Amino acid sequence: PIARFFLSELEFSPIEFRGILLKFPRLMTHSTFKIKHVVGYFRYQLGMNAVQVKRVLFQAPQVVSLDTENNLVAKVEFLQNTLGLDSGDDLRKVISGMPTLILCSIENNLRPKIEYLLDVLGGNEAELRQVVLTLPTLLGYSLEKRIQPRMKRIIEIGLDPKKITIGITMKDTKFDEWLLKKKNKIEYQGSSSSRRLHKSSSQPQPVKSEYIETSLPPDTYSGGKVKLTEEQRKARIVHWKR
Repeated sequence: PIARFFLSELEFSPIEFRGILLKFPRLMTHSTFKIKHVVGYFRYQLGMNAVQVKRVLFQAPQVVSLDTENNLVAKVEFLQNTLGLDSGDDLRKVISGMPTLILCSIENNLRPKIEYLLDVLGGNEAELRQVVLTLPTLLGYSLEKRIQPRMKRIIEIGLDPKKITIGITMKDTKFDEWLLKKKNKIEYQGSSSSRRLHKSSSQPQPVKSEYIETSLPPDTYSGGKVKLTEEQRKARIVHWKR
């Protein structure tokens, strides 16, 4: 019955079903009723489509052994509340993007990672949500061996902490190369900004002047030129203020 359910109703291929059994041989010890109950929770209560449900069962078939009410639901609600996943689409994206999160311990795994990321992001919950939605698999990496060491190096060169979504996925050598390029770019931009600031401050400031002229009586015009009498020329006073 279990094989028929996976092959016919869930439409797994024989090769995919074999892969599931290799990951979780104890699958065949569970009742079909229990498996359908878990599948129904994902499908109807969380609103996942068939593709998303298959992804969860293929990558984390152990979920069928979880107690739905006391374990599975508790972890889903924890992710939803701590990450601010108000939208059902966001919640489905995180779970289907990293199904094994449902198998992780809340207190020993998920909470320490989320609290660390939130602290690094300055307590900005919106940025935390953005980071996890960008890369749900981020929460699957080891906190001590991967997330913290790489985050520390990213921050040290003045890079945005959210770039962890890029740096975390690379192998060590690629990460070192990527970080060096980012560091050189930041230093170049900083030196260019300093040169522009220095050039601006070294420019001579224009001297302000004010021209004040005493009013004179109107004169006659000849050929478009003003003709002043000798008395008017002597009466003209010009002050320059610097």
